[in-house]
Amino acid sequence: MEDLRKFISEKIQRPYFEGTSSSKEFIAAKKFTENYIDSGKLSLELSDIPEHIEAIRKEIQNLGNRLMPNISIDGVIDELKKGGVIIPYVPEKIKKEKTIDFLPTTYIALQKPKQVEIDEERQYILEANLLLEDVEKKNIFKNEKELDDLYQKAIESDQGALENEEYYYAFSEAGLIKNGDDEVKKDLTHLAQLREKFNANEVEPSEGLRKMVDAKKIATITERSFAIAISEFHWLGENVTATPAPEFSDVMYGIDDVLEIKKEGEESTSIGLGIDVTFRGLESEQFKQKFFKLLQFIRNGHRTKLKYFTNSNNERMREFSIPKIVLYFNVDDVKDFADILRYRNIPEMRKKIEDDPQKFNVMRQIVSACRKLAVFAEESQNSIFRRYIAVINAFKELSWENSEIQQILESEQHDETSKRMDVLIEEFKLQESV
Repeated sequence: MEDLRKFISEKIQRPYFEGTSSSKEFIAAKKFTENYIDSGKLSLELSDIPEHIEAIRKEIQNLGNRLMPNISIDGVIDELKKGGVIIPYVPEKIKKEKTIDFLPTTYIALQKPKQVEIDEERQYILEANLLLEDVEKKNIFKNEKELDDLYQKAIESDQGALENEEYYYAFSEAGLIKNGDDEVKKDLTHLAQLREKFNANEVEPSEGLRKMVDAKKIATITERSFAIAISEFHWLGENVTATPAPEFSDVMYGIDDVLEIKKEGEESTSIGLGIDVTFRGLESEQFKQKFFKLLQFIRNGHRTKLKYFTNSNNERMREFSIPKIVLYFNVDDVKDFADILRYRNIPEMRKKIEDDPQKFNVMRQIVSACRKLAVFAEESQNSIFRRYIAVINAFKELSWENSEIQQILESEQHDETSKRMDVLIEEFKLQESV
């Protein structure tokens, strides 16, 4: 599911190529873009500098008739520039008159936030490979069979895995979908098409495919264990639950789990928070790119939607806007979450899971992210800032009877998550000004 969602989120809109043209060069440029660049089959630098243009020229020449017979390579390159595939080179501006005070980072700054979309597929494959290497070094799973067994336990713990057409049409029957069955049919058709497109672009080499599948299993184990830790072991208190997102919202809106905070004395009222999980740690490029994408989404005035969601009380919900955060874990955290599935049903181990220090990591991240994104969303004049603040206020109420949450709320501003997000937000803003 992680792979499919990323395929959709990375699909770049190219209005120029949605038009029609009798030019062979236009058709060749469109095929080159869709079949080789956006699909990830070719890894090319796409800025308009001589060495990059020469590499692109060679690839077009090698493809030859697979693009279009008797084409002008220079003409194809011109069409790629018009379509925004080859982007203008913008040299870094050096501002001597003002020093920006922020923590240094070893990661290369992209020219502007939209550039994140171009290389993210290759970055995801790299991150998946690195994750698997670290998992093997740490010996988190004894063998492939244990990984498969834990993955099966994770799937069985998720009622959403039982989704079928009846699940979605039940929302229409309950009057929760604006255009009824027609809208559900349209959504399911779109979802099926996206699956088909994703399958057509799967990693072809058998070893590469195995790694991608194993990475997805590890992601599912971590996501489902997170939900179990929150809901069953009450890491954030008895009024907080976590529910895996339905497939449609997972794929379309990038939400792995939904955190629900029930308001005291109001059984039917709860506050939601969308969780997007990444597995390479706070300093990873994967976390940075996901965080930048969320910042850009907020800056553009968008709000994350949750559709076809059944809450922790088994109530079907209408589509609604939800604040979203990126939650990071590293390879040692993955081991902790795998242990939850391993020992969940062993009585003498349950107390250890309830008191796992990992819950403090989760608390800090949620509080830090909501505070930082509330400020950023308000600066962006995006009304979703109110929902981030509502989450913080709900945690304040929980802290009245939970000293652990109170401690997190008081110390949050100085933790490493807050500092890292400050750095990334400043870097994002600097890129906007280029």
